[in-house]
Amino acid sequence: MARNDQDAQRIREIDSALQALYPELRRRAEMVMRGERSWHTLQPTALVHEAILRLMGDGTQAWTNEREFLLRACHQMGNVLIDYARRRNAAKRGSGQFLEELNDNCHGSPSKIDRLIALAEALEGLRAVDPRAERVAVLRFLMDLTEQETAEVLEISIKTVARDWKFARAWLRRALAPLRQ
Repeated sequence: MARNDQDAQRIREIDSALQALYPELRRRAEMVMRGERSWHTLQPTALVHEAILRLMGDGTQAWTNEREFLLRACHQMGNVLIDYARRRNAAKRGSGQFLEELNDNCHGSPSKIDRLIALAEALEGLRAVDPRAERVAVLRFLMDLTEQETAEVLEISIKTVARDWKFARAWLRRALAPLRQ
């Protein structure tokens, strides 16, 4: 299959998955963004759209079903939030351009941003140790899915989700322990 044919097929797959899952992705993004400060400039729709753009350009193989698409989209939304926090942190440390439009009274706690960046790095470490546990952690923690929803997305049992979630929490607590000192 020619590269253009592959791209066209991928776009059709994304379009089909989006039509079915966009409301769910939007709902997930709203849930995640509810926990953010009111001055947060990233909106749920933008979060979903950025995740979709990243999915389209990530160059990985096409997903096999809608659940896999949802998993990848949720994972990308988590990455978007982490990258957003990293840019905010870089701006606060002197790059200057990203926060110019915000006044000084709007700034959040730098420690929250630092913790989010540390969490992203810890998740990367967890992925190296146990990729499934990392996916469970992203879905449960960043995307606020229930155990049942996580099991459905990953197509594993609820008991496996519970076991992986327990392991992931313990692993992340240990990896993030220096932040609490």
